[in-house]
Amino acid sequence: MLGVLVAPGVAGAVGIMRGRGQDSLFTITPGQMPACDSALSRRGLRDTITNAPGARLIGLTVQRVDAVSELASNPSRTPDQRVCIATVFTNAGRKLVGFTLFWANAAKDDVYLELPGGID
Repeated sequence: MLGVLVAPGVAGAVGIMRGRGQDSLFTITPGQMPACDSALSRRGLRDTITNAPGARLIGLTVQRVDAVSELASNPSRTPDQRVCIATVFTNAGRKLVGFTLFWANAAKDDVYLELPGGID
């Protein structure tokens, strides 16, 4: 049921993670793509799902982002992109969520997090 309700609203959702700020746990080193399992990526995933219009509509919230791993990326060959998968626990159950990280600007100090397949 979760996938049926949320996929249309969360599919294609994009969140931007800014490299600037006071909290060193969530800063981006310009030119260095964050790892899939970094604190920044986990927070970005949580925020992207929770702030998606479809998720807000049904009151979906992320309780925890569990195991996160890199799927198809090769940092030495594609340093500007990461393809990741995570186990996400929400108030509606547990789901595997695929997401992609890529640079949002030429300065390489902002990262987009995209949920191309939603959380179906």
